[in-house]
Amino acid sequence: MNNIISLDKEKRYKYSSIHKSLIYWPHKEDYELENSNYSYYKEALLNLYETSTDDEEISFIDVSPQMIQNAFGLTNQVIFEVTERCNLSCEYCALGETYNNVSARRYKNMEWQTAKTVLDFYITKWNNITPRNFKKYFYIGFHGGEPLLNMPLVQRIIDYIEENVSHINFLYSMTTNGTLLNKHIEYLVEKKFLLNISMDGDMKMNSYRIYNNGNEIYNDLFSNLKKIQTKYPGFFKENVEFISVQNNRNTDEGILTYFDKEFGKTSEIHPLSTSMIANYDKWNSMRRKNEEIEGEESFNDNLFEYMRLFSGNFYTNYRSLLDTSRKEFTPTGTCIPFSLRVFVTVRKTILSCERVGFDTVLGKVTDGGVEIDYEKIANLYNNIFDKFKSQCKNCYKKESCVICFLLDKRYFEENFTCENYYPIGQLKKCIEESLSALRKKEIPTNI
Repeated sequence: MNNIISLDKEKRYKYSSIHKSLIYWPHKEDYELENSNYSYYKEALLNLYETSTDDEEISFIDVSPQMIQNAFGLTNQVIFEVTERCNLSCEYCALGETYNNVSARRYKNMEWQTAKTVLDFYITKWNNITPRNFKKYFYIGFHGGEPLLNMPLVQRIIDYIEENVSHINFLYSMTTNGTLLNKHIEYLVEKKFLLNISMDGDMKMNSYRIYNNGNEIYNDLFSNLKKIQTKYPGFFKENVEFISVQNNRNTDEGILTYFDKEFGKTSEIHPLSTSMIANYDKWNSMRRKNEEIEGEESFNDNLFEYMRLFSGNFYTNYRSLLDTSRKEFTPTGTCIPFSLRVFVTVRKTILSCERVGFDTVLGKVTDGGVEIDYEKIANLYNNIFDKFKSQCKNCYKKESCVICFLLDKRYFEENFTCENYYPIGQLKKCIEESLSALRKKEIPTNI
């Protein structure tokens, strides 16, 4: 790959994927200063020029059974799908009829024995290692369906943890539609839950979120939130976050304005899921079209893309800013199984996270305990990674890829083309337009 970017005859830059930097890269003759008194620097620069290649390779690792076993045992988060039931029938729900992620027959609660078996596995480990083996907190998450429909199990899990482990700090989190918060808020506040509430904005923006009888939820949800904000202002400020879904009834600007005005908050904004679509016409009718998005952005798209993908200085939250651990690279953005979280389903299966399809089972909970074939998982991952390597090798998104092969069954096929491939031409265009945008900005004279 030739990653020398020439903006004009005089100005050239080299993008270093290793250093995540855009380096001014003059022509070779510019280094050859016959009468230079800075011989040390001249030699270093000449050496840099001669030895730098256009290919700065990132070596991909293979996933080993031991690596997966270690990740499972030392994961920093376990999420329980405490129920499949939900009191809503949101039209774009990833577990609804628009997608083929899971059977429409979802009505079960998790059995206590399933949760207890998983907890016993981890309690044994927690009580035999020191807290420094973990990060500052260990996260226990509750998912659904709507997890507030099975609060007895949520409380039983927490009681069991606190009865058996005393030397580890636990943080409890829940993703909820918020319509039942008024019934359980005292307990959630007592346990200092981190609440991720799904809401898309005002009544119109939020109108795809409906009860099972077809009625809209907005008034009930808004009332619940205002009561919590009034009664528990500190909790609301520190522990309540929002997640919004882009659709054709809202805009990013409208979402941000709404949450700032009503709650003094921002909201994470996610696009409609593009994985495992069963009814494309229905999905397409709800999504925000490209022509509707144009004109919304107040920043240069390529500059934002460069900062996010290539600068090494883009962070989605404070946790990612403070995490200085060295990343080992695998092809695609698929994480090492269980390195981020473990997801336990109502159906007694174990997944790598709550976002993947329910048929991507990596383990199960049985009467005998937790059963995981680490070698089988390693072989599965490495076989698929091998298919990607030839494309990933020459892709400039390889260190910031967002593709998880578990989200799309096409990646399991022998012949496929990665739609996220990012060649040198695209990188050059991104950098050229980013630099041009920056040059056009006026520098204040009163700084």
